[in-house]
Amino acid sequence: MTTPSENQVASSKSLFSCLQLNSRNNWIFCKTSCKISAILLENTIISSTGITLDIQTFELFLSLSATNSFSRTATLMGMTQSSVSKSIANLEKNLGTRLFDRTGRGASLTPEGRMVLPRLEALVSQANGLKEFVQHAESITTGTVQLATQPSIGWPLTSHLLEVLAKDYPKIKIRISEGTTNTIEEWLSDGRCEIAVLSRIASSKFAESTRLFALPMYLVAKPGDPLMKKSKITFKNAAKLPLVMSAPPNGGRIILEEEAKRQNVPLNIVQDVNSFYLIKRIVRKSPIYTITTYASVVEELEKGELEGIPIIEPTIRQTFYVCISSKRIPTLAVKTVRSLILNWSEQF
Repeated sequence: MTTPSENQVASSKSLFSCLQLNSRNNWIFCKTSCKISAILLENTIISSTGITLDIQTFELFLSLSATNSFSRTATLMGMTQSSVSKSIANLEKNLGTRLFDRTGRGASLTPEGRMVLPRLEALVSQANGLKEFVQHAESITTGTVQLATQPSIGWPLTSHLLEVLAKDYPKIKIRISEGTTNTIEEWLSDGRCEIAVLSRIASSKFAESTRLFALPMYLVAKPGDPLMKKSKITFKNAAKLPLVMSAPPNGGRIILEEEAKRQNVPLNIVQDVNSFYLIKRIVRKSPIYTITTYASVVEELEKGELEGIPIIEPTIRQTFYVCISSKRIPTLAVKTVRSLILNWSEQF
């Protein structure tokens, strides 16, 4: 192993008198005094046999075991497919056993791979825990968080997050993606996003969900529409109006269709548009309506670009949840973003 540079050996400011020697699991963590070993900082573990392995390779193994796809793992990890394949092959060579069966459809764990899986999960968890310990001690939270959200809640949420992160957590960056409920659940299930805001509880098989709020739904129209002079409108009357909505399986659309079925009233949806930005533009420029949460159009309502009235009989609410993917071990940055989302939700 090459000698680490000064930048690779960082002072922990007396965080540890030493790092404990741990050879029980055949892995060695080097003792240091007031400094974290460059081996750990470089995410490198040296086995007692002298073989050098790195945490990123373990993370590649965990990702491939979850996705069963070299191409999808490459996308998730920001690498080329050939690099992923080479890293996994080197891991198998170093461990002296085949961990994956390669097929035309992807890769699946061998019995040896399934045996190794919990050990590598534990090692990655320990390495991430060490990083978090250092970050907590130095009062610095860093990292990039993969966030996914539905369009109907995306702007008020991301606007708040970007403002707070820039002010209080400048070292945390978020990569934001929008998608339908089903699409985001798929991202959570294979680790393509770490945290998401959804209008339904994600499957416990791949995510942990926490309720945020239930937002009332409004009939929204262009400025000056005669119906907007009323203080409210019944669901039955709103359903008869020409509506532009996101195509199923959009969360809000599903709620409305279920209520329409319950009341035996057909929804008069004249246009399916899978872009909330375009839906708002269409409503602004034509005699067509949409039904959405107040929070999703609050900026346009305040500017007078749109008008809206609440729906009654019944009052229809869309419930949102913050979901953490269980396919990745949540970092301190992910936990921080989750806390910010929970704090933001209290205003509703």
